[in-house]
Amino acid sequence: MQNEIGKTKEHIRQIIKLSKARISDEQRKTESDDIMRQLEKLDCFKKAHTILLYHSLPDEVDTTGMIKRWNKTKQIILPVVSGNDLILRRYSPEHLSTGVFGIREPDTNNEQIDLSEVDLAIIPGIAFDSKGNRLGRGKGYYDRLLQEKNRTTTIGICFRLQLIESIPANTFDQPMNKIATADKIYHCDKT
Repeated sequence: MQNEIGKTKEHIRQIIKLSKARISDEQRKTESDDIMRQLEKLDCFKKAHTILLYHSLPDEVDTTGMIKRWNKTKQIILPVVSGNDLILRRYSPEHLSTGVFGIREPDTNNEQIDLSEVDLAIIPGIAFDSKGNRLGRGKGYYDRLLQEKNRTTTIGICFRLQLIESIPANTFDQPMNKIATADKIYHCDKT
C-alpha cells in the first residue's frame, strides 16, 4: 500500500498514472485474472442477479473476460456516458458502440436500467484506500450515479499499486463497500 497522505487528488492521479505505465502486459493480465477470481468467491457476487460492470480501458483492471463469462447466467449492466452523467444499460454483445471516451458501451437498442435494480456494482478507479474511499478520473460520473445506491453493494477493483494509504474525500465522494485487489478483499463496511 502506497503512502500518499497529504497529497492532492491531482498529485495522486499523476503518481498512479506513472506507476501504472510501468506494469507489464503480463502483470496486468495476471492481476486482473486474480481480482476476478477474488470477486467470484464473494457471497455478494454469487447471490447477485444483476451486476454493473464496465468495459475496461487499457490501463484499468480488465473486465472483458468476466463480462463474457457471466453474461449467460447473470444480467450484466454497463454504464453509458450521457452528458455529465452515467446511464445504465443491459449488456448485449450484438449492440455495442464506441462511446465518448473510446469505451465500448451498449447502444440505444439495449434497455435502460435504474441503479435500484442492480445488486452489485463493480467500479473502476484511479486509486482506493482500505476505508473504501475512491479516487476517479475527476469527472464525478460514478459519484453522481452512486448517490442513491440504496441496496446496491459497491466493490472498487484495482491493481495492488492503486491501493494507497489515504485518499482525500469530499462530502460528494461515494465510498465503496469493498475493495478488491489481486490478493485481498478489503471490507469497508458490514455488507
